[in-house]
Amino acid sequence: MAEVGFELLKELGVLNVGRNPVVTEQDPLESGGADDPPSGDLGVSMADSVICYWGVEIERNARFQITGATVTAVDDTATYTVTINGTASNYAAVGGDGVAEILAGLSAQIVLDGEPVTPSVGTEGNVPTLLVTSNTTATFTLTVGATGAGAMASSFDATTVAFEIWGRLKTRSAWCLFPEGTFTAQTDNVCDRMGIAGYDRIFIRMTSTDGHVQPWLAPAELEG
Repeated sequence: MAEVGFELLKELGVLNVGRNPVVTEQDPLESGGADDPPSGDLGVSMADSVICYWGVEIERNARFQITGATVTAVDDTATYTVTINGTASNYAAVGGDGVAEILAGLSAQIVLDGEPVTPSVGTEGNVPTLLVTSNTTATFTLTVGATGAGAMASSFDATTVAFEIWGRLKTRSAWCLFPEGTFTAQTDNVCDRMGIAGYDRIFIRMTSTDGHVQPWLAPAELEG
Protein backbone atom coordinates (compact mmCIF):
# COMPACT_ATOMS: atom_id res chain seq x y z
CA MET A 1 0.00 0.00 0.00
CA ALA A 2 1.42 3.35 -1.05
CA GLU A 3 2.31 5.82 1.68
CA VAL A 4 0.09 8.91 1.82
CA GLY A 5 2.38 11.94 1.86
CA PHE A 6 1.85 15.27 3.59
CA GLU A 7 1.44 17.19 0.33
CA LEU A 8 -1.32 14.83 -0.81
CA LEU A 9 -3.11 15.16 2.52
CA LYS A 10 -2.85 18.95 2.28
CA GLU A 11 -4.25 18.92 -1.28
CA LEU A 12 -7.12 16.67 -0.23
CA GLY A 13 -7.84 19.02 2.67
CA VAL A 14 -8.01 22.00 0.32
CA LEU A 15 -10.34 20.11 -2.02
CA ASN A 16 -12.58 19.13 0.90
CA VAL A 17 -12.81 22.73 2.15
CA GLY A 18 -13.62 23.92 -1.36
CA ARG A 19 -16.40 21.40 -1.82
CA ASN A 20 -17.82 21.52 1.70
CA PRO A 21 -17.69 25.19 2.73
CA VAL A 22 -19.06 26.35 6.06
CA VAL A 23 -22.24 28.35 5.43
CA THR A 24 -22.88 31.45 7.55
CA GLU A 25 -26.31 33.03 7.49
CA GLN A 26 -26.04 36.80 7.17
CA ASP A 27 -28.44 38.63 9.41
CA PRO A 28 -31.23 39.84 7.08
CA LEU A 29 -31.99 42.67 9.51
CA GLU A 30 -28.48 43.94 8.91
CA SER A 31 -29.27 44.14 5.20
CA GLY A 32 -31.97 46.74 5.71
CA GLY A 33 -29.49 49.42 6.77
CA ALA A 34 -29.06 52.73 4.98
CA ASP A 35 -25.32 52.30 4.39
CA ASP A 36 -24.58 52.99 0.73
CA PRO A 37 -21.84 52.05 0.28
CA PRO A 38 -21.61 49.77 3.32
CA SER A 39 -19.29 50.55 6.20
CA GLY A 40 -17.81 48.72 9.15
CA ASP A 41 -17.89 44.96 9.62
CA LEU A 42 -21.10 44.12 7.79
CA GLY A 43 -21.61 40.77 6.09
CA VAL A 44 -19.39 37.73 6.62
CA SER A 45 -15.62 37.40 7.02
CA MET A 46 -13.85 35.72 4.10
CA ALA A 47 -10.44 35.44 5.84
CA ASP A 48 -7.98 34.39 3.10
CA SER A 49 -10.47 32.54 0.93
CA VAL A 50 -10.46 32.98 -2.83
CA ILE A 51 -13.98 31.70 -3.59
CA CYS A 52 -17.29 32.59 -2.01
CA TYR A 53 -20.47 30.62 -2.45
CA TRP A 54 -23.49 32.84 -1.82
CA GLY A 55 -27.24 32.53 -1.81
CA VAL A 56 -30.42 34.49 -1.17
CA GLU A 57 -33.37 32.34 -0.12
CA ILE A 58 -36.88 33.72 -0.38
CA GLU A 59 -38.53 30.32 0.08
CA ARG A 60 -37.85 28.57 3.36
CA ASN A 61 -39.11 25.37 1.74
CA ALA A 62 -40.02 24.93 -1.92
CA ARG A 63 -42.79 22.42 -1.17
CA PHE A 64 -44.23 23.15 2.26
CA GLN A 65 -45.28 26.55 3.57
CA ILE A 66 -43.23 27.80 6.52
CA THR A 67 -44.31 30.98 8.29
CA GLY A 68 -42.60 32.65 11.22
CA ALA A 69 -44.01 34.38 14.30
CA THR A 70 -42.00 36.52 16.70
CA VAL A 71 -42.61 38.27 20.00
CA THR A 72 -41.81 41.95 19.55
CA ALA A 73 -42.89 43.13 23.03
CA VAL A 74 -42.96 41.08 26.24
CA ASP A 75 -45.73 41.54 28.79
CA ASP A 76 -45.86 38.72 31.34
CA THR A 77 -49.52 39.47 32.03
CA ALA A 78 -50.59 39.34 28.36
CA THR A 79 -52.21 36.59 26.33
CA TYR A 80 -50.39 35.84 23.08
CA THR A 81 -52.28 34.38 20.13
CA VAL A 82 -51.36 32.64 16.89
CA THR A 83 -54.38 31.96 14.66
CA ILE A 84 -53.96 29.27 11.99
CA ASN A 85 -56.76 28.67 9.48
CA GLY A 86 -59.16 30.36 11.91
CA THR A 87 -58.10 28.28 14.94
CA ALA A 88 -56.73 30.51 17.70
CA SER A 89 -53.94 29.07 19.85
CA ASN A 90 -53.44 31.11 23.02
CA TYR A 91 -50.71 31.30 25.64
CA ALA A 92 -51.35 33.31 28.80
CA ALA A 93 -48.00 34.57 30.04
CA VAL A 94 -47.15 34.34 33.73
CA GLY A 95 -44.78 36.38 35.88
CA GLY A 96 -41.20 36.10 34.71
CA ASP A 97 -41.99 34.78 31.24
CA GLY A 98 -39.74 35.97 28.45
CA VAL A 99 -39.71 35.43 24.70
CA ALA A 100 -38.54 31.81 24.97
CA GLU A 101 -41.32 30.82 27.36
CA ILE A 102 -43.99 32.55 25.30
CA LEU A 103 -42.93 30.91 22.05
CA ALA A 104 -42.64 27.49 23.70
CA GLY A 105 -46.11 27.89 25.21
CA LEU A 106 -47.61 28.84 21.85
CA SER A 107 -45.85 25.94 20.14
CA ALA A 108 -47.26 23.45 22.64
CA GLN A 109 -50.77 24.89 22.30
CA ILE A 110 -50.67 24.73 18.50
CA VAL A 111 -49.90 21.00 18.76
CA LEU A 112 -52.85 20.52 21.14
CA ASP A 113 -55.19 22.40 18.79
CA GLY A 114 -54.49 19.90 16.02
CA GLU A 115 -54.20 22.02 12.88
CA PRO A 116 -52.28 20.25 10.05
CA VAL A 117 -49.02 22.06 10.84
CA THR A 118 -45.86 21.42 12.85
CA PRO A 119 -44.53 24.21 15.09
CA SER A 120 -40.93 24.54 16.20
CA VAL A 121 -38.95 27.19 18.05
CA GLY A 122 -35.66 28.39 16.62
CA THR A 123 -33.98 31.57 15.42
CA GLU A 124 -34.01 33.51 12.18
CA GLY A 125 -31.61 36.37 11.74
CA ASN A 126 -30.62 35.88 15.41
CA VAL A 127 -34.25 36.54 16.42
CA PRO A 128 -36.10 33.83 18.42
CA THR A 129 -38.86 32.65 16.11
CA LEU A 130 -41.79 30.25 16.16
CA LEU A 131 -41.71 28.46 12.80
CA VAL A 132 -44.97 26.91 11.64
CA THR A 133 -44.62 24.33 8.86
CA SER A 134 -47.48 22.88 6.83
CA ASN A 135 -47.81 19.09 7.03
CA THR A 136 -49.16 19.02 3.47
CA THR A 137 -48.55 20.94 0.27
CA ALA A 138 -51.65 23.03 1.01
CA THR A 139 -51.07 26.58 2.25
CA PHE A 140 -52.46 27.97 5.48
CA THR A 141 -53.32 31.38 6.88
CA LEU A 142 -51.60 32.72 9.99
CA THR A 143 -52.19 35.84 12.02
CA VAL A 144 -50.78 36.90 15.39
CA GLY A 145 -51.82 39.16 18.24
CA ALA A 146 -51.47 39.91 21.95
CA THR A 147 -53.35 41.66 24.72
CA GLY A 148 -52.05 44.40 27.00
CA ALA A 149 -48.57 45.67 26.22
CA GLY A 150 -47.60 42.46 24.45
CA ALA A 151 -46.98 42.41 20.71
CA MET A 152 -46.21 39.89 18.00
CA ALA A 153 -45.27 39.97 14.31
CA SER A 154 -45.57 37.39 11.55
CA SER A 155 -43.07 36.70 8.78
CA PHE A 156 -44.13 35.40 5.37
CA ASP A 157 -41.79 34.34 2.57
CA ALA A 158 -41.06 37.05 0.03
CA THR A 159 -42.39 36.82 -3.51
CA THR A 160 -39.75 39.14 -4.97
CA VAL A 161 -36.44 40.55 -3.83
CA ALA A 162 -33.67 42.78 -5.17
CA PHE A 163 -30.14 42.83 -3.76
CA GLU A 164 -26.52 43.79 -4.32
CA ILE A 165 -23.24 42.00 -3.50
CA TRP A 166 -20.48 44.15 -2.00
CA GLY A 167 -16.89 43.25 -1.12
CA ARG A 168 -14.49 44.97 1.28
CA LEU A 169 -11.01 45.22 -0.24
CA LYS A 170 -8.50 43.93 2.32
CA THR A 171 -5.67 46.32 1.48
CA ARG A 172 -7.80 49.48 1.58
CA SER A 173 -10.73 48.59 3.89
CA ALA A 174 -12.93 50.04 1.15
CA TRP A 175 -16.28 48.58 0.11
CA CYS A 176 -16.90 47.97 -3.60
CA LEU A 177 -20.02 46.88 -5.47
CA PHE A 178 -19.15 43.93 -7.68
CA PRO A 179 -19.95 44.76 -11.33
CA GLU A 180 -21.95 41.54 -11.68
CA GLY A 181 -23.46 41.95 -8.22
CA THR A 182 -26.75 43.76 -8.85
CA PHE A 183 -29.85 41.53 -8.90
CA THR A 184 -33.35 42.91 -9.45
CA ALA A 185 -36.81 41.34 -9.23
CA GLN A 186 -35.72 37.85 -8.20
CA THR A 187 -38.78 35.64 -7.67
CA ASP A 188 -37.09 32.44 -6.47
CA ASN A 189 -34.09 31.30 -4.46
CA VAL A 190 -30.86 32.29 -6.17
CA CYS A 191 -27.25 31.19 -5.56
CA ASP A 192 -23.87 31.17 -7.27
CA ARG A 193 -20.17 31.39 -6.53
CA MET A 194 -17.64 34.13 -7.24
CA GLY A 195 -13.93 34.82 -7.01
CA ILE A 196 -13.08 37.02 -4.01
CA ALA A 197 -9.27 37.00 -3.78
CA GLY A 198 -8.17 40.19 -2.03
CA TYR A 199 -11.47 40.81 -0.21
CA ASP A 200 -11.80 40.20 3.53
CA ARG A 201 -15.61 40.58 3.86
CA ILE A 202 -18.59 40.04 1.58
CA PHE A 203 -21.95 41.68 2.21
CA ILE A 204 -25.33 40.98 0.57
CA ARG A 205 -27.32 44.20 0.71
CA MET A 206 -31.09 43.93 0.31
CA THR A 207 -32.46 46.83 -1.73
CA SER A 208 -36.09 45.70 -1.70
CA THR A 209 -38.19 42.80 -0.48
CA ASP A 210 -41.84 42.15 0.30
CA GLY A 211 -41.32 39.49 2.96
CA HIS A 212 -38.91 37.10 4.67
CA VAL A 213 -35.54 36.63 3.01
CA GLN A 214 -32.37 34.84 4.17
CA PRO A 215 -28.97 35.69 2.65
CA TRP A 216 -26.04 33.35 3.28
CA LEU A 217 -22.32 33.24 2.47
CA ALA A 218 -19.75 30.43 2.45
CA PRO A 219 -16.04 31.21 1.98
CA ALA A 220 -13.99 28.39 0.45
CA GLU A 221 -10.53 27.55 -0.82
CA LEU A 222 -9.86 27.02 -4.50
CA GLU A 223 -10.92 23.58 -5.71
CA GLY A 224 -7.56 22.82 -7.28
